[in-house]
Amino acid sequence: MCGIHLGGKAQGSLDELTNSLLAAYANSLSQGDGLASRVIHRNKVLLKSGELASDVTVDLIPGGRSRRLLAITSSGNILIVDCETYVEQWQKYQNFFDQILKSFRVEVPR
Repeated sequence: MCGIHLGGKAQGSLDELTNSLLAAYANSLSQGDGLASRVIHRNKVLLKSGELASDVTVDLIPGGRSRRLLAITSSGNILIVDCETYVEQWQKYQNFFDQILKSFRVEVPR
């Protein structure tokens, strides 16, 4: 399943935003019984529309995996595209997630 989320205005750089969002997510999971997250891959990518984004894959313990694009739009808003499923289903959906995330672009209204 993939979701697109548009948040408030970003404060700071893309790296600061990424660190903050990953820490907040890990903290919210740790509030649950036996839940945690672990970043297994992180790099920067350029979206088709020109924005720089963080491409992050996170294990959702005890059995999920998430791949996220975290970006700051040209208007300063936070954009999150999140595709996730169970680890045992990851291979089945990974190529679909990759196609969705690689094709993502931000259109600025004129």
